[in-house]
Formats: sequence, structure tokens, C-alpha cells
Amino acid sequence: MRTHRRQLILLAVAALTLLAIVPVSEALHRQTPSLLQVTTIPSQDVGGAKFIGGSNLVVFHSDADLLGNGNTIPNIFIFDLKLRSKNHLEGIFQMTFGAQPSRRPSAARRGRTLAFESEADLLNNGSTGLQVFAADHVVSHKGPKVPLFQVTKASSSSFDAHLSENGRFLVFTSTADLRNEGLPAGTHLYRSDLKKAHLGEPTCPAYPCNLNPGLDLLTREVAGRPSIDKLGLLVAFESAGDVLGPGTSNGFSQVYVYDFNLNLMRRMTNGLADSRNAVMIRNGTKVVFESAANLIGNGNARFNIFEADIAQPLPVTHQLTFGTDGDSTAPSVNAKADRIVFSSTATLTAGANGMNQLYLLELDGNHLTRLTSVPDAIDESSTELNFFVFTSSSDLTGNGNSQPQVFLGNTFKLLDPSLPTPTPLATP
Repeated sequence: MRTHRRQLILLAVAALTLLAIVPVSEALHRQTPSLLQVTTIPSQDVGGAKFIGGSNLVVFHSDADLLGNGNTIPNIFIFDLKLRSKNHLEGIFQMTFGAQPSRRPSAARRGRTLAFESEADLLNNGSTGLQVFAADHVVSHKGPKVPLFQVTKASSSSFDAHLSENGRFLVFTSTADLRNEGLPAGTHLYRSDLKKAHLGEPTCPAYPCNLNPGLDLLTREVAGRPSIDKLGLLVAFESAGDVLGPGTSNGFSQVYVYDFNLNLMRRMTNGLADSRNAVMIRNGTKVVFESAANLIGNGNARFNIFEADIAQPLPVTHQLTFGTDGDSTAPSVNAKADRIVFSSTATLTAGANGMNQLYLLELDGNHLTRLTSVPDAIDESSTELNFFVFTSSSDLTGNGNSQPQVFLGNTFKLLDPSLPTPTPLATP
């Protein structure tokens, strides 16, 4: 079994090496159906699907036996759309083989750098609880095993890891006081400079270690849900605490951005309702988020999608959706920052069924299109190029599926230019 496992890891590494040197075809959107079921094996725990940078690769976790190796635990997988659509191969590769769950992966540089949370003792060093692991030089490694290293090894949990697109910086959430600074109980945000950290070496096997090289604390206040720009210099997050100093919080969750280049903390919202799920766009000029606050003075009282232009001295906020009978949440933004995919229970277009459905907002022209009409809720998605990925237990492709699976949609074929395009309500 060990030999078989090593062969599978080698297969994944070899395939990813090939992926790194073959350019993405411009015709890939023409060769991919409007809706593609990525996984088909029965599963109970699958999710975290997101695109890797501006590529056609998708990383996700699943407890399904996708490769016929007996897997029953949530582990990390990578899917290559090119291998599926052009080469007619499954294009799925398993990256972890833990005996305890590994979830919520993040990857950079076409999969060469990988980070995720795991309860497994993946390095056989006595690790317990939920910790953050990573791997670098994945596609260039020629040995029998992907070279994982442990980012955190603490008595408390660390999770929700996000890599910058250049693969150098990692931001994550932890309930541990990793720098021994007397933090209050709760979740806190850290950024690690992996180039300076030298994690896995004798001087710092994992955080916490002597002097914690490369590890920065974003705020002493309880905070969470970080997002990082492509260079790793800007981090967006949410917090209900006094991030800007004593007495500066109104008790609601607000969106903040920390600029490591300027060593500056900025608050993007100050509403009398929660603002959350911030997404830092690739070039670091805007933040997209959801808010139930009346941020632009139009009486908004449901969660809707907003964007804040942080390239201005004072953030300029725009409301992008205007639902009044439901909530629009969980935005994801493509690399060009001209398309946003999000979930909504609101009646944003004709035929909405009150369940969480996926919508596409094309900012150029302000076009809104409902992408799904399924009986089960969809809570998160990711979008890139002409594609979006999500998880659903609905029978979307007519094969009798009733368990959660990863699906990929092709907006090039879904957005038929011969059909009328629904548009959102007018901006007040």
C-alpha cells in the first residue's frame, strides 16, 4: 500500500510538472461544456474549491475515493481542466494522504506552492489538533513524496490559510498566541513571509519557535476571514473589535485592510450592521465584500455585495447588488476584477427560487446573470477566466447525483449572446 501511495504522489508531481510548462489554450472555453461535473464518486465532505491564480487549475478537498486508492478522509486534490477538456483525462491528482481531515486548500504559482489546514500528523512529528501545513517546489521535486512542511504546531487551532499569488506570503487564522504577546481569547490573524521563515529547519520547525522569523500579527483584536493580494503586501479581513484603537468599534463586524508596505491599517466600512467576507482583488486596488449596513445612504438592510476602491486616499464604496427579500453573500472575483460570482437568496432576476443560487455580475456593462437553479443551497464559489467552480448535491448533469460534488461552469457557453441578459436594479 505504501508503494502504491508513493506512486500516486509521483504521478501527481509529474502531471503538475507538465502542467507548469504547457500554456493554457485560448480555445479551452470552446472545448468545455457549459456545465462539467468534476467529481462523480460518492462523498460526504467536499468543498473549498478555488482556482489557482489566473490558471485553469482548481484545488479542493474531498473524502471521496477519487483515484481508487481507498481514500475515505477529506484530503487535498488538484483538478486540471485542460487535461479533462482537451486530453479527455480525469485530470484529478491527490496531494495529501492523511488519516485525519485536511481541508480548505490554497495554492499559488500554478500549484507549485500549496497550503491547507489539517488535523492529521502528516509529518509524523506528533502534531495534534487543527494546524496549517504547506508545500513548496511541488512540481520541481523529484523524490518519492511531496515536501510538506508544518507552518503551525501549537496547542490551539490554526486554520483558513491563504497564499499570495507569488507563493511567498501566507496569511492564516489562529486561536493560538503564537508570538506570546498576551492576546485575548479568540481568533487572530497572522502573516508569514515564507522566504524569511525557514520553516521546517532546526531553528524553526514550525510556529511558535525562537523569535518566530517572518511572522507578523495583523491586530491584537479578534479578527478573521483574511484575504491577500497577489504580492502579499495587502491583507483584507473582518473584525468587530477596536482595530484602530480604544473606542473605535461600534460592535458590528467591519472590513479592514492592512498595508504592509506602508505599515498602515485602514477601515473600509463603518456601518451599523455587519460587513464581512472581504475579497482582496488580485492587484490590490479594490476590496469586494458583503454587508447588511446602509453604507451609501440608500436604506440597505439586507446583505448585498459592495466594492471599495482602496487606491483612493479615502475608500470609495459602491453597492453592486440591491436585493431586498434575501441576502447576497460569498463573493469571488476573477483575476481581471471585471467579474464577480456570488450566492444569493434574493429575487435578483426572474425565476429565483429563494434558495442560495449562483449569480454572475459582469462589471463592464453591469450585467447580472443567474448561473444556477438548484434545490440545494450553494454557499461558496470561485471564478477565473471564463469559468466558475462550486459544490452542489443537485443532479445538475442528469446522472442521478444526490451527494455533494464539485462542478465547473463555463460562462462562455452559458452566456449565450443571442439571449437577453438580465440586469440588476438601477444604482440609486
